[in-house]
Amino acid sequence: MKLVFLWLGATAAFWLWFVVSLHDASLGLFVLSRDFHDAIMAVYGWTLGVEPTRVPRLFAEAFALDGLLVLGILAFRRRRRLLVWCADARTRGLSWLRRTEWKRAGRAHPAE
Repeated sequence: MKLVFLWLGATAAFWLWFVVSLHDASLGLFVLSRDFHDAIMAVYGWTLGVEPTRVPRLFAEAFALDGLLVLGILAFRRRRRLLVWCADARTRGLSWLRRTEWKRAGRAHPAE
């Protein structure tokens, strides 16, 4: 779980930098300036062989895929607890549905 938080922290830090530097809210730091942002995207674009304007979309797709993989791994590791939770949620949902059907029909529950 520590590794998940490490991954999440790095992802959040990247997107925070990306949004702040994209809007040139540099706060006096060159790292947060739009010039630095454009230079970094140009380097990534040159390295990947794509236009620098396509790099943010590639990052978003990669982070979305990573997120799905991480969630899949976590779900697989906790599959027994998830199955119990789903079964419990299903029974709670059915009992709630039965209570609302009785109330809609204007009938009182037999125990009331």
